[in-house]
Amino acid sequence: MLDLIETVKQENTRFESPVFDQIDTNKFAATGYSLSGGVVQLAAVLDSTLDAVIGLNPTIIVEDCEGCADYDYCICLLPEHLDHNVPALIISGENEIDGLPDYEGLLGFDQYMNTPETTIKMLYEVAYGDHGSANPALESVRNKAVNWVKYHLLDSTDACELLLQEPDDASQFLTTLECITLSLYDINDDGTVDNADLVMLVTIVINESMSSSDINYDQYVDIFDILILSDYLEGI
Repeated sequence: MLDLIETVKQENTRFESPVFDQIDTNKFAATGYSLSGGVVQLAAVLDSTLDAVIGLNPTIIVEDCEGCADYDYCICLLPEHLDHNVPALIISGENEIDGLPDYEGLLGFDQYMNTPETTIKMLYEVAYGDHGSANPALESVRNKAVNWVKYHLLDSTDACELLLQEPDDASQFLTTLECITLSLYDINDDGTVDNADLVMLVTIVINESMSSSDINYDQYVDIFDILILSDYLEGI
């Protein structure tokens, strides 16, 4: 999986490539179905620079004879196997275990539960779904996957709001995702609210510049706006 991503990156600099100089090599998501769906989680463990991963009906096999000593064949799934901070979307089927009894403890719900709570993650479990239920041909599945990429690679706040909408056919819908809407406190429009915004606001006030940074809506940009922003920064 990681070799594939590296190959795509190199295509961006290969002169005869059909995608020469057209790829943003700083933003990548990995997706896979079944065993490849579990592999994307392991890829995230190995490469924290990934922006997002998507597992479709994911299964996973981790051989760890020490950690899995109490299990058959040294295979199990433990939190340390999925210890990463890459946003992970998991789309699985409610009844997958019926067709994959040997994968008990290794399916989508298990992967979600073993992914850290501090990691942005989402489980969309399709009601009555089998091992083929996470089919991108289905609009609900496709929308979740596409919006996961739009939000984590393109910073689309609209996509984030759509992600939080529970599909009608979900038997389970779990997530740690929270949509952060940039407020008027983001003075320099860089996507974060920090001391750089306070410095810029002070500069605006000193220079009596025209600005839309009227935080308290009193039709003036002045010391009162600075105080409000300062109080906000102390609270985050």
